[in-house]
Amino acid sequence: MLSTLLALTLATTAPDAPPAPAAPLACVSAIAPAAPLSPEAALAPAAGFAPMAPPAPRASRVIVVDGPSWVDDDGDVIVLPANAPVVHEVHSETLLVVPRSTELEINNFAGRIEVRAWDRNEVRIVADHRRRDHLEPRLENGTLNVSVVGRHAGPASADLVLWVPEWMPLHLNSVESAIDVQGVKAAIEAGSVRGDVVVRRSRGPLELSSVLGGVRVLDARGRVRAASINNLVQLERVIGKIDAESVNGDIQMMQVESPDVDASSVNGGVEFLGPFQPRGRYRLASHNGNLRVGVPVGSDVDVSVATFNGSFESGIPVQIAPHGHGKRFTFTLGGGGASLQLQSFQGLIQLLRSNGLAMVPAPPAPPAPPAPPQEEDK
Repeated sequence: MLSTLLALTLATTAPDAPPAPAAPLACVSAIAPAAPLSPEAALAPAAGFAPMAPPAPRASRVIVVDGPSWVDDDGDVIVLPANAPVVHEVHSETLLVVPRSTELEINNFAGRIEVRAWDRNEVRIVADHRRRDHLEPRLENGTLNVSVVGRHAGPASADLVLWVPEWMPLHLNSVESAIDVQGVKAAIEAGSVRGDVVVRRSRGPLELSSVLGGVRVLDARGRVRAASINNLVQLERVIGKIDAESVNGDIQMMQVESPDVDASSVNGGVEFLGPFQPRGRYRLASHNGNLRVGVPVGSDVDVSVATFNGSFESGIPVQIAPHGHGKRFTFTLGGGGASLQLQSFQGLIQLLRSNGLAMVPAPPAPPAPPAPPQEEDK
């Protein structure tokens, strides 16, 4: 997964090819400057997306802040840092009716992506972006593609908030955008180069990644694959198989219930707190970081420990097997059954009672957007 993240970083230096034309969607749409639309105005029928008049010519100027850059439609050199404030001139709201098998794909260069689930077979898109950019929802081969682009298919910045059917699979991609998803009961793939990726209350397989941002999963059921190169990976109240990776960040797993855990970091620590299932497999590894494992009372686990320059501590009485020697040894807790492998080249390996393991709190999650306006049934 880490090789995929590195490839994503390199891929963001080249502009995407212009999207192929597609048949227009039947939708309800409205666009107005500055102030948000009322529910009645937002649902006013329209034949399609009306082209906007080009802005009056003006002299090229340079907007410089620290970050990645591109040349916009007016010849301005835009340099945008992560989480930089952007002035959005257009607020639009679009409502689309989608068939049951539709998947959603979002590509957003900068801004934010927020997705919330509801119980309708409709997708509501709320977008804030610059006047020279435009929203492009396209339905192709069973996938609803949503992006905001410039007139020449250049990258654009937008804040996107969507309400989607809870059954809809998601494919979310960004360079600068933070990604936040809640309540979706389907597969989610989400990746960002600089932004954080957060998923809450999901039911389905997750594949989440960020290069510079953190990855956080809360209250999820289903297989989780989570990776960050330079930041924290945190999983809380997850039920299902877990595969977590980081290079320079820590990995924290709290109150997880899994028959199969594989978590490794190069320079960060790895922490695990959860029950060990019979015949479950748990592998925790770090090259330079520490390993901390909270063991519930009454656990039945076969433990193997391996380290080179590191050390081992246990808050639980253990009896090392007679054949253990050097810094590679095994022992059994209770009657055994589950397999716990702990490996650290030069870090500290600790076994603690579960009540003695306190996780470092992650940064608070961003506030949820306001609920969508209620509509009368037709």
